[in-house]
Amino acid sequence: MATVTFKNDTVCNLAGNEINVGDTAPVVTVVNCNPMLKDEQVGGEGKVQLVVAVPSLDTGTCDAETRRFNTEAASLDGVEVITVSMDLPFAAARWCGAAGIENIKVCSDFRNRDFANAYGVLLADGPLAGVLARVIFVIGKYAALAVEETTIPDEYSLNQNYPNPFNPTTRIQYSLPKAGLVQMSIYTLMGQKIATLVNRNMDAGQYIITWHAMDDQGRKVPSGIYFYTLESGSYRAIKKLVLLK
Repeated sequence: MATVTFKNDTVCNLAGNEINVGDTAPVVTVVNCNPMLKDEQVGGEGKVQLVVAVPSLDTGTCDAETRRFNTEAASLDGVEVITVSMDLPFAAARWCGAAGIENIKVCSDFRNRDFANAYGVLLADGPLAGVLARVIFVIGKYAALAVEETTIPDEYSLNQNYPNPFNPTTRIQYSLPKAGLVQMSIYTLMGQKIATLVNRNMDAGQYIITWHAMDDQGRKVPSGIYFYTLESGSYRAIKKLVLLK
């Protein structure tokens, strides 16, 4: 069973299905607060979703996080941002009105805990048992990113992809000690950029992204040697990966 550790070193178990980066995102239904009580789908194909699970909007950290995503969402073209908590939709609607939330969907998993169980983020014990852990999922057509908010890294790092060689998917882990613009791209041996995996402002943290061996047009790339780069501020790193079919 997966666990989450709070700042006071309290360790709590997480209930539900444990999913990993690269898995097919489960399709579940949550309840929107605007329009009130409208069903919203999390997961599925054909769109990019950034799903932010929080324990409750009525906490300082979750309040600030949701406001930040509402601001950033205005510049995320083609990305649907959904915040999910166990808050009742009526309370969430009042909070959204007071906070001026307009760019994201704020939803509740209060009915059946479908999201909590399908994504494995339900706190099973401890003082906050019954609410969601703070986790961010990015669900996309060609890459799935899962971020668990834990400790802040001391330095930048770009890990070797795993598996390598790979077919058809590989995972790349990287760390950011501070917030800033982050760019990760895939290049051929000839130096041609064929895929952009990340190109946005990101908070400090540890991240994992999956590449499904597709270019920016959604076409499968041939077997061969490729390079992936990470750039943020003055940091730049490059590593080699091998696709075998």
